[in-house]
Amino acid sequence: MRLPDMADILLEFLKPGPHHAMVPDIVKLGQIAAVLPVTNAAPERGFSALKRIKTRLRSLLKAETLDNCLMVSMETPSSLKDFNIHAAREAFFTQKRRRVPVNAA
Repeated sequence: MRLPDMADILLEFLKPGPHHAMVPDIVKLGQIAAVLPVTNAAPERGFSALKRIKTRLRSLLKAETLDNCLMVSMETPSSLKDFNIHAAREAFFTQKRRRVPVNAA
């Protein structure tokens, strides 16, 4: 027989029962604990990407530009084998034209 671990105890505690009315704040705390990430790998990947992007030569990037660079860095496929260049090209060329010509007066 296996002893219950903390996850089993938490799941049992979150099942509806009379304790929900007796200790609603503890139940809410258990619900929050159930959805918290177990590791901090995602933030660590973010800081690693920030370290790669924000170098001494790029230290003057605007916040919006830095956010965009981080998004591209973190959301790219894990390897180039997963990237479909033909689909990307088609998506790029089939989008509507976004630049609006400005008439110099």
